[in-house]
Amino acid sequence: MFVLLLLASVSALPAQAQEDNQLPLPVEVSAAPVFFFNTPASSLEFNFDNFTRRSESDTVQVAYQIQANDIRGTRNVLMIQQSDLLDGVDLFASLESFSDLGGTAVLVKSRAEPVLLSPSAQPVADKQVLSGTGRIVWGDFTIVYKAVAREDLEGGSQAAILTLSFLGD
Repeated sequence: MFVLLLLASVSALPAQAQEDNQLPLPVEVSAAPVFFFNTPASSLEFNFDNFTRRSESDTVQVAYQIQANDIRGTRNVLMIQQSDLLDGVDLFASLESFSDLGGTAVLVKSRAEPVLLSPSAQPVADKQVLSGTGRIVWGDFTIVYKAVAREDLEGGSQAAILTLSFLGD
């Protein structure tokens, strides 16, 4: 949203402006903060080929889009939180790629290795400034998720909710 306000007053013109047939017109421009964050994914499913301790599931890649003009922080700007711990299973996440679509900053990995998710928010991405203030982040990115068995797994399924959060400061 872009707002342009034009303010004018003819009654209080300075003497010089009246003499030169000029009308000063103060202008104020403001741009509303925009934050759009989306993914076409509705759920994630992890499958194990083996039920034994240290077995790894297949990886799941999820594509996201972001368009924001007021991301102020630089460290830990993207966090992921897992609602509940899963019995015998750890979930990991890693920023795989970021494709800039015209912002002044991009997302980069917070850590080189995949992040172990938990009920407390874990950092997955930092912001790297490309130009200016770097507050505009606009692009597509992919996060890769994987599950690892902490112990031998019994048959059955478990569920949790992953929540992604962007922190502006």
